[in-house]
Formats: sequence, structure tokens, C-alpha cells
Amino acid sequence: MPLGLIIIKWDNKLGGVVEARYLRRGWIPPSLPTTLLSMHFPNMKVDQNGVDFVKTKIGNLRVLSYFIGTKTKRSIALVLEETENPDSFKDKIVKLAEKINREEGDYTCKLSRYYSDVFEK
Repeated sequence: MPLGLIIIKWDNKLGGVVEARYLRRGWIPPSLPTTLLSMHFPNMKVDQNGVDFVKTKIGNLRVLSYFIGTKTKRSIALVLEETENPDSFKDKIVKLAEKINREEGDYTCKLSRYYSDVFEK
């Protein structure tokens, strides 16, 4: 089960900024937001299903990031244990993105509920 999730938004002045987070435990390296979004932007590497995923390893953590869209300049990143396979979470991160994109108001206070709905069932 993921250690947590992070919503990252691109700011033209600051780079990647953590917009919201839900962490069961652990921490986020300060460079992670900009690093992840920078990995999404250069080539917009899209998989065979037309979805942009980035997988990386930082220390003993694995991170799977899903780029939500060019309009929002936002991505969702799952922080995983070193032993977890990021590919096994792709469907769930897409479900999570759908929940967030449907939200019209402030979704940030609902991240723990979204996390439970998607990952603990």
C-alpha cells in the first residue's frame, strides 16, 4: 500500500509546488515536486494507452507520478515502499485522478478519504 500521495502543481516562478499531500508516514524531499514535473514536461512520454506516467526512485522510496493535464499543470504522485512495483498502481492512480478532477471545490481536505476509497478497499 502506498505510503502516501502528493498533488503537485507547476508554478512558473517557483517550479513544482506541493498543492496537497496525504502521507501515512515518511517525508517528501524538497526537490521532488520540481523533479517530477520536469520529468513529465520535456517529452510528455505517453504510454500505449495515451497516459503520461513517470516512475523514479529517490533514496529507498519509489515514486509513481501521473500527469493530469496541460490545463491544470498538475500531477499526482504516489510515494511507495522500495519493494512495491509502481506498475501495479497505475489503474488506481488514474481512479484517484478522476475523483480529484470531478471535484469542483477544494479537494485538498478530502485526500485522506480519497486515499482510503482507492487504496484501502
